[in-house]
Amino acid sequence: MTLAWWLALLLFALGQDGGGSAAPPHKLEIVPKNQPGELPCRITLSLSGDGNDDGRIKVRLSGKLHAMVTLLIEGSFTPPETFEVFVQNTDWRVRGVDPLRKTDRVGGPLLWSKSFQLEPLHPGDLTVPFAPLRLGSAEVQWPTVTVQVVTDARPDLSELRDIVPPERLPTPASPWRWLVVLPVVFIAVGLVLVGLELRRRFGSRATKLTPQELALAELNQIEAAGAPALAALEPFFTHLADVLRRYCEARWRVPAPRQTTPEFLEQLQHLPELSHEQREMLRKLFRHADLAKFARAELSAEECRQSLQLARTFVRDTADCPSKNP
Repeated sequence: MTLAWWLALLLFALGQDGGGSAAPPHKLEIVPKNQPGELPCRITLSLSGDGNDDGRIKVRLSGKLHAMVTLLIEGSFTPPETFEVFVQNTDWRVRGVDPLRKTDRVGGPLLWSKSFQLEPLHPGDLTVPFAPLRLGSAEVQWPTVTVQVVTDARPDLSELRDIVPPERLPTPASPWRWLVVLPVVFIAVGLVLVGLELRRRFGSRATKLTPQELALAELNQIEAAGAPALAALEPFFTHLADVLRRYCEARWRVPAPRQTTPEFLEQLQHLPELSHEQREMLRKLFRHADLAKFARAELSAEECRQSLQLARTFVRDTADCPSKNP
């Protein structure tokens, strides 16, 4: 063989040896200091960070140290659902603790795993205080693990934003617009005030209806509704009596709406402005109204028209009677 051939074989052998013994980048496998013989399992601790320098994990101060405890169990042994893996201190903070997870492997031992994350609180060579792992009566001790926390990590260029043109500042409002807005506002307010004043002045001059005109208008509305049916006698006579009560209260200051029928009729007896015939006219009207409201009397349509006409006659006859001043 030539010298070039032997060199090629030597370089190939060195490359194979180096590839087989190199540790995976950014990951470190840790085995316990002791492996109790009574435990039918193999225990490992995996650490992953931002780099692996001389067998030490490297983590950025803004990054996280990912840790996972795995138990490869043969037989019927079951680990406890909860166990402490990390001791709290001033260098690290625990984040994202996952529950114990079971993975079935066909034809092989069961795999149990528990993952959590650690955040460094300051840079430097920090020791990770892993707690002893207690499985039943056995206790597994971990070796001392030191992690290098750095602040000069390379930036992720994928997080850079594209260059964008400068943003335009909003155009300031022109002060001249107030010269247009303010006069319009003043004119609108002035028109509203003038309209309110005109309404107050001319509205107060509107002709007010007299008690007689109000009563006759309401009686006309009752008449326009037509003769009531038998079931509507009570509302008909209630409305009719209310019109007369309001009329008497407006004319002679009688508190008619708050009095019973006997009290109302008794007070009318002491009014010198009413004649005997007018008092009897009211008494007849209110007797029909009480019969319809309380006794459920069946009055004919003709009797309803007569009562309405009697009320209209009473209002017209007493229009010229003197009223009491308030």
